[in-house]
Amino acid sequence: MSESPDVPTIKTAQLDVEAARQSTSSIGQFATLLVLESGHVKRTHILDESLVVIGRSPTATIPLSSDAVASREHAQVVLDLGPSESDHGQYFLVDLGSTNGTFLNGRRLRPQERCLLSDGDRFAIGSHTFVFVLPLRSGSKFLTGDLSRISIFDVIQVIEANRLTASLTVRGAQGQGWLGFNEGLIADCEVSGLRGLAAFRKFVTFTEGFFDVERSASPFPVMITATSNTSLTLNTLRELDEASAELT
Repeated sequence: MSESPDVPTIKTAQLDVEAARQSTSSIGQFATLLVLESGHVKRTHILDESLVVIGRSPTATIPLSSDAVASREHAQVVLDLGPSESDHGQYFLVDLGSTNGTFLNGRRLRPQERCLLSDGDRFAIGSHTFVFVLPLRSGSKFLTGDLSRISIFDVIQVIEANRLTASLTVRGAQGQGWLGFNEGLIADCEVSGLRGLAAFRKFVTFTEGFFDVERSASPFPVMITATSNTSLTLNTLRELDEASAELT
């Protein structure tokens, strides 16, 4: 499927990883792996190395030390650079003869099989799921996608992991709103005329629609004080659940 350079086709989410990590490498921008466990993004890994090993070994590039189903050196992602400095290269997934297999988009790979990765591809190793995402090539947008593919909670985690000063805007049938971040921490929110925590309580209930994360050159006024986005989000969801239970 072809993609316009100005309006990328999005399967899950797309990242401009150049903003997240400066590199002297000739390709400048790199793909990223979202590491999911129990359906939530636990880590992000920028694929700026020619060889990334995934496995239970503590010396693996992406260690899965608590995953008993994963082999010590389970699989690897290989970056093949193009012949010229302007090429961005291609990424390949290889199963390293693992005991329990590597599953790319539901298909088990043969040992040492080399498979080209495309934007939005998912592969499973043990209890972990990995989402392969390519960088956006222009503008200040960092991440854009569909909430049916990646949840609000996961997007917030990615912004925090990359310490972004940015706005997260959501538009959908449930309404629209934006969330402001200063160096990865939630600072402000606005939804349907509400501001601050009152708006955030509504924002976290969005489960459908499209979102954009755009970098900001200046910080946002601090209307919400958060030392941890995860704690703030989970506490807010718990409060909403308790309020809902009282009404039933």
